[in-house]
Amino acid sequence: MEKRSMSMEEVHAELEALFHELEQLEGKIKERTVMQIEEHCQTQQSSLQEVDDSLQKIEEKMDKRYKPLFVRAV
Repeated sequence: MEKRSMSMEEVHAELEALFHELEQLEGKIKERTVMQIEEHCQTQQSSLQEVDDSLQKIEEKMDKRYKPLFVRAV
């Protein structure tokens, strides 16, 4: 099998095609990264909301249990 040398125009065209592919891959990576960050933020926000709800319930239970004791002591 004989290797033939490429002309400058062919090398330039090949490089342009590779550069275009790299730009497309970069765009896909950026898009995917943004999606992953958004999903992570939504998950974290959901978890924080669950923690906040739990703390609110605990606070309400403590108020019901200890507020009458505090009022009587005063």
